[in-house]
Amino acid sequence: MSTSEPTDSKGKGSSRASSLPTPPDSAGEPSLSPSPSPSLLPSTEIYAGLSQPAQSAIQIIKSIKDGCGRPDNPWITLPIEPSDFSQLKKWLEIEDDLWGYVQDKIRYDYDSHTRVFIFRMPSGTHELFTDGVAFEANSQLRRFRDSTIRPDAATLAKSVENWASTDIKFQGDLDQGWHTHSPDISFGHIDAKYPSVIIETSFSQKRKDLPRLADDYILGSRGNIKLVIGLDIEYRASKIATVSVWKPKKGFEEDGVPYLCVEKVVDNEARPLFFRNDDSSSASSNAFLTIPLSTFALPGTVFPPSLDSVVSIPYTTLYSLLEMAEYKQQKINGPDGKEEELLPGTRIKKRQMTPEEQLEDDDEARFAMAEEKANRKAYNEDSAWKSKRTRR
Repeated sequence: MSTSEPTDSKGKGSSRASSLPTPPDSAGEPSLSPSPSPSLLPSTEIYAGLSQPAQSAIQIIKSIKDGCGRPDNPWITLPIEPSDFSQLKKWLEIEDDLWGYVQDKIRYDYDSHTRVFIFRMPSGTHELFTDGVAFEANSQLRRFRDSTIRPDAATLAKSVENWASTDIKFQGDLDQGWHTHSPDISFGHIDAKYPSVIIETSFSQKRKDLPRLADDYILGSRGNIKLVIGLDIEYRASKIATVSVWKPKKGFEEDGVPYLCVEKVVDNEARPLFFRNDDSSSASSNAFLTIPLSTFALPGTVFPPSLDSVVSIPYTTLYSLLEMAEYKQQKINGPDGKEEELLPGTRIKKRQMTPEEQLEDDDEARFAMAEEKANRKAYNEDSAWKSKRTRR
């Protein structure tokens, strides 16, 4: 999980949360009167039954959705208890529109041990670069799938899929709780419980947490996640871009007890591996980011090292992908991006809703209201039951 040091996380979380609108305290049972959308309900009805930390998290998410969170702070931390986090997720899953936005646009991490919820809002450059790296890896996997020289490699490659940013949940030991993560990119075998490779594109706030994140991915999956790759592309006031890699290491203690730990293969602090220099030039002409195809093999499958195929992305390709991502983002945000101009005086005519569509929308709204009532009732009854059980 991507977390900050406890003191920093709480400090940042408290500061950020206090700068956002604070939702009113819940009061009484929610009204079950008809409403077209939960967003139009009075605040006390929307948040009835939710704890204050869960309400604060919802306000942060709404602030991000409304465009208030990304420009100045792409990394927001919020202290929240496990019970409050479970309550928050249950509430969000009822709100289709808001939950869809969280699933599609927001990367988040939660660790029930540190009790820190982290919102990550990738920049446009971050998203474009990450998509480019995923495309390059997919292209090489497709070549393996079409190979007739190595049928075993082709069979394995056909079973490897891009898991994208699918949430990963780890169940830890009783004293460690559980963790939830939204990686930037993940690849894995279609029959595996966990992806084998995680790729995280970091920015300044996330950089210091990458080692902790790698630990959480690898140890939380009990070593089933075989590689965590960190691509650091946003040094403040610098153009430097680096690669870091972590993998599991297994062995035996002196007393014969087996152990699992995380080994850093590339250390961008002690032994930097740059793919872009501070002057924006390409840093490495003969270095590669390599992912052995055997990394994706299911347990019990053996690939002799001499026969193992490798997904190999040159650092020069990483450099080109980053330069292109920044160029695209400049065109999107700047005044010189090309666009077709309309003729002067052109009227913009929006399509009118047909009577049939209006009826369908009305039916959907009535269904949504009925479903909302049932969900709210079940949620409050469940909360009341848990509260009674706790008091016993």
